[in-house]
Amino acid sequence: MKKNLLLLISIFVLFSQTRAFADTTIVLPGGYGQTDFRSLSKEVGLAIAVIPMEPAAPMGIFGFDIGVEASVVSIHNNDPFWSLVTNGSAPSSLIIPKLHINKGLPANIDIGLVYSSIPNSNVSLIGGDLKFAILEGSVATPAVAIRGSYSKLNGVPDLTLSSATVDLSISKGIGPVTPYAGVEEVFIQSSATNAVLNLTAENIQSFKGFIGAKFSLVFLNIVGQVDMGELPMYTLRLNVGW
Repeated sequence: MKKNLLLLISIFVLFSQTRAFADTTIVLPGGYGQTDFRSLSKEVGLAIAVIPMEPAAPMGIFGFDIGVEASVVSIHNNDPFWSLVTNGSAPSSLIIPKLHINKGLPANIDIGLVYSSIPNSNVSLIGGDLKFAILEGSVATPAVAIRGSYSKLNGVPDLTLSSATVDLSISKGIGPVTPYAGVEEVFIQSSATNAVLNLTAENIQSFKGFIGAKFSLVFLNIVGQVDMGELPMYTLRLNVGW
């Protein structure tokens, strides 16, 4: 188990330091318009929102896992609101590596923490989530859960941005595979901290659905998830746990 944990952490460190990605450093320029600011805030807010990457069933009081994951997020990089803040160098997709830890608690509650630093960028994030399984699930019935999460953007000059989510999910294990699906509302708060930019704070909501599956091999798990909303997202996670 210790060797597996060290391997996962090593993969995350190497992946987060690679230079194989386009430069996505974000800097708000003078004269940046309100419409562009709202569009940028929405896409960044959706990109940094916590992605569940787990079925609805509770982990149990002794449950614990730690994993690395990577999300590929399609963005409108050719639109002015991206080109102006990246000097025209934004890629068509952001690749976001993450370190994700989950722990089971009493009363069908799970807690999670996530950290990311996007390669070749000044963007990092930290977040967490709390899940409550309304139905634990059984051999014959599915599990149902509600979850809330919060994540905060770090590293971008003159920009304060956070994303909060609420989702409802359902899952049902079939042998080593546990498919799951859900719907989610994302709440984004964004403001420019430099008064010279003269931009009004934005409060944005966005709805999306997601589907995924967890494949378990004793202590090793592989999870894949697709998020279907205003920005398509594809995430793959490798974790160890019990």
